[in-house]
Amino acid sequence: MSISKLEVSPREAAGSNAMKRLRGEGFIPGVLYGLKREPRLLQVHNDAMAALLREGNRTVELRLGGKVQTALLKDLQYDHLGDHVIHADFVRVDLAETLRIRVPIRFSGVAKGHAAGGIVEHKLSELEVECLPDRIPDEINVALMDLDVGQSIHVRELELPAGVTSPLDPETVVVSVSMVAVEAEEEEAEAPEAEEGQEPEVIHRKEREGEAEE
Repeated sequence: MSISKLEVSPREAAGSNAMKRLRGEGFIPGVLYGLKREPRLLQVHNDAMAALLREGNRTVELRLGGKVQTALLKDLQYDHLGDHVIHADFVRVDLAETLRIRVPIRFSGVAKGHAAGGIVEHKLSELEVECLPDRIPDEINVALMDLDVGQSIHVRELELPAGVTSPLDPETVVVSVSMVAVEAEEEEAEAPEAEEGQEPEVIHRKEREGEAEE
């Protein structure tokens, strides 16, 4: 995985009004923190952020105030429609220091067992990994084509990039295919006829917790 370069500039203003004005000028407010140093307010142009997201890299080389700082794009906040980035969090990283981070899992293909009526159950949507900042994968691909009913893919079976490991139990299930249990229909037992003059037994429905009595 390569490291993207991102031009940012210092940000002086804070507060909702200042943020609104900044976004109106085509900038995204952000913050840089980590490595036991003081946080720094920054701003990045919309076009630069869009280019970064297209590249898909999470590790970036920030050019801020004439200095270069390697950082991790930690979090993005979007507007209520989910269309536009309105805030970005960056955390400083040391390229020689191993990180523990969650990476999304991408499932590809159709499981063999699905055609046989099996249900594909995704147990994990992200995988926790350990690696150096410049080794963070964009995603972990899991191919489903050969997965049949009754089979599972475990963490130990994942093909991780060089230099990337997972601290999870190797036997942790990532995805499985199971068959829906079909219960055999029981034959209806013939109800005994009530004797003449005998009142039939009334079976009361047990009230569920929180259900109001009629």
